[in-house]
Parts: sequence; structure tokens; C-alpha cells
Amino acid sequence: GGDFNDIFGQMFGGQRPHPHQTRQQVYRTSIDIDLSQAYFGGEHHIQLQTPTGIKNIKVDIPRGAENGSQVRINEVIDNATLMVEFRIRKHLVYDRIGNDLVSNHSISVLDLIVGSSFEFTTLSGKTLEVTVKPKTQPNIQLKLAGHGMPIYGHPNVFGDQIILLKPYIPDTIDQSIIDSIR
Repeated sequence: GGDFNDIFGQMFGGQRPHPHQTRQQVYRTSIDIDLSQAYFGGEHHIQLQTPTGIKNIKVDIPRGAENGSQVRINEVIDNATLMVEFRIRKHLVYDRIGNDLVSNHSISVLDLIVGSSFEFTTLSGKTLEVTVKPKTQPNIQLKLAGHGMPIYGHPNVFGDQIILLKPYIPDTIDQSIIDSIR
């Protein structure tokens, strides 16, 4: 005379909710953050309208947060959890591709031919000296290993910074350079 579901649950370790237990409610929201906030982490404050009034909630942004990643905040109100999804706004200088950051750098075709160097500032704020070897081809990618985004869940491991060299012809070129090429 037993319930088939009770027997099946006992065989596989399942538990049935007690008839008087209430299911935990899950609320969902999303917040827009910029790429720097995703890089450094931090906190964001939101207000949630609850049955008892407005509640201020602190959301911890993990380092390396990805677009669409979520954090769970338990017991926002009695028997309720809040799931917060991150939406990362586009950055003017850096494009995020996975854990790598991609940036364009304009460079004279003459500097590609003879070689040069330039300073590059990473999203973390660190300034690096980047060397372009002589005879570098246009549109080449330079990789600065370990200077990309912190990897979500592994904040001390980083992706790479990729610099795309975008060539341009200078407006003024010394006549002696033109003569030496001919």
C-alpha cells in the first residue's frame, strides 16, 4: 500500500518536499557594468522592491566577470534568492574575445619597414614598451601574454592582450626617404 514515488525516491536517494514546505523563490535581474568593472571586480548596489518595502542590496562583481555570468545572493528576503546577471558594455579601446583583449594601434608604414617602438597602456593601467621589428607586415597581431582579462573563477590567471597593427601612410614623407626607395 505504499506510494510508488516514495519507493522510487528511496531507491535513488531522492527526497520529496514535505507538503508544508514552501519552495524557495528565485528572482532574477541584470546589471550593466563596464569592462573595467569586469576586470577589477568590485561592488554594485541595486534596490529591490520587496513585499515589505525597498531593500538595498550589494552585488559583488567578481574579477573577470563575463557577459552573461551570474551571481547568486541568498536570502534576499525570507525564502528568496536573487540571481544577478552581468551585461558588459562595449569599451572604446578594448574588445573582449573570451579572456583576451584586442586593440588597434595605428602605425606608419615607414615604422613597419624600419622598425619602431611605442608605449601601450593595458586595461589594468600598466604602460608597456612594445617593439615592432623591422620588415613587419601590415595588419599583424602582436601578443602581450598575460595582459588580458582575469579568468573568471581564477583571478590570478589572465588572458592575453592582442594589438592589431593598422598601417597608414604619413601625410608628409621626407624626399630623401622617397629617393632612397626608388
